[in-house]
Amino acid sequence: MRKTRHEWSEGPAIYRQLMDQVVARILDHTYPEGRMLPSVRQLASDFEVNPLTAAKAYKELARDGLIDRLRGEGLVVARGARDSLLKRERSRFFKDEWPHLRERLRRLGIDVRALAESAEEK
Repeated sequence: MRKTRHEWSEGPAIYRQLMDQVVARILDHTYPEGRMLPSVRQLASDFEVNPLTAAKAYKELARDGLIDRLRGEGLVVARGARDSLLKRERSRFFKDEWPHLRERLRRLGIDVRALAESAEEK
């Protein structure tokens, strides 16, 4: 995998933002369940972060049960991780993002059904 030029925000710690990147890659099947993840060094290189930052991101993902450590082999995406993440991310979307998005659509006079229809047309 080639390097991903990434702009880190001032918000959450970089290891948290890196966790979000790994989660996104699990959700979009870039990192499929049961498959090996990039090594800590490779992840750090890909995202141009310190290896300690990459290690901390992986440690937190393992603590959350999303990745498994295979002694002597490396890290893999845990079975069921994607389904678990889908539930969590959908819940987070409807709780945190949807109310703001719905309000913006209302302010702009955009009907949600028309929006869905226009998305289906493309």
